[in-house]
Amino acid sequence: MHRITSRRSSLKIMAPVILLAALSLGPVSVAQQQPPTASEQTFAALAQRLSGEMKKQCVKRAFILDLEDPNGKVTPFGIWLGEQLASAPGNPWAPIEIEDDRSSFAALLTLSSDPGTLGATENRTATIGFALRATPVTGSYSAAENGIGITLVAVTSGGTIKAIGKIAVTDEMKSHVTVPLDSLAPSDGIFEPGRGGISEPRCEYCPNPTYTKEATEQRLEGTVNLLIVVNAEGRGRTVSIVKRLGGGLDEAAAEIIRTWRFKPAVNVDGKPVPARVPVEINFRLY
Repeated sequence: MHRITSRRSSLKIMAPVILLAALSLGPVSVAQQQPPTASEQTFAALAQRLSGEMKKQCVKRAFILDLEDPNGKVTPFGIWLGEQLASAPGNPWAPIEIEDDRSSFAALLTLSSDPGTLGATENRTATIGFALRATPVTGSYSAAENGIGITLVAVTSGGTIKAIGKIAVTDEMKSHVTVPLDSLAPSDGIFEPGRGGISEPRCEYCPNPTYTKEATEQRLEGTVNLLIVVNAEGRGRTVSIVKRLGGGLDEAAAEIIRTWRFKPAVNVDGKPVPARVPVEINFRLY
């Protein structure tokens, strides 16, 4: 999440102070932060890259969940992808033990939603990991040129690990895809950074919004949460206010965002794509 703190004295007219953080989802140990441009790999190579980082975190056991499509849904193709990663040839996960009873995952997902069993929690994946005494590995995929982009994520006690790669189309893969490969994209055409081999936009020119006269007089402080779409040209064109603060600060935040310039998100082929990004702007008086 992108965070900006805007501060302005109510007694003096001065430029705000900016604290600008990079767009990210939190502390991440990244096996490969940016997608490999047009670099086709095997399931074994992608598994080996992630397991190499997991071993540094002393992970002993893990399980691979079914991969999600660009709309966050699990399809038979996503199940097949999970199976290929879990059983990749050459045992690329070693010495990490991979839980191979994949049929138990669905049952545990059901149990994790029942307060009387495992206990309903927002992070059901973590609940299953606790039940299996193993580190969960989640994944997502989206279309790429003559292949698919994949992002794998493992959450360990030491932080979050990601591995990004591109898997080339094979005849076997074609037999498991029920739709054209190029249709494996979000229904609205807007990608989620950090999923399906999509990188995160990076802010290159993001000036700070200023306090409005109304907000200064009311001594308003707080946070404005927004959801923006950074287009393939790196501009924040669609801005939605998720959490308002009032005093004209919401509009000031939305207006300034439209002037920001980003390095856009790219897919595994290095092609810029539109991406949806949460933005948090903190207004403080001092």
